[in-house]
Amino acid sequence: MSSSMPTSVCAWKSRLRKTWRAIRTSSSAEAPMNANVLLRRLLFALLLALPLAAAAQSLDEFRAEGIIAERFDGYVEVRTDDAPAAARRLVEEVNAQRRELYRQRAESQGVPADEVGKVYAETIMERAPAGTYFRMPGGHYVRR
Repeated sequence: MSSSMPTSVCAWKSRLRKTWRAIRTSSSAEAPMNANVLLRRLLFALLLALPLAAAAQSLDEFRAEGIIAERFDGYVEVRTDDAPAAARRLVEEVNAQRRELYRQRAESQGVPADEVGKVYAETIMERAPAGTYFRMPGGHYVRR
């Protein structure tokens, strides 16, 4: 996925329309492959975004407050000892959804799931709200 991923439903629809127009008007022999790649990326993005849509506001709030941190491996963690129970439950839910998504993506690509998580951690880091903490591989945190 590119770092220019749309963040709203309207932006997704607009990008999808442009993509399909480009595919339909392409006379290249690569068009079917491009369509397949684009469809996979779109499906993956939707799978990542849709299950979290209901919890997105809470996740963003907890991340902005520094209660939940993103990790270098594509998962989230509770960063503070006094985190509310809702934040702890949300971490479990988000990680379960991401784990399944990474497993599916890894299976389709023939790569380890932990590598998929690390790739998507970069995108998550770019798109996370200001104030979000990120745990780096060495164990230290950086704040966006």
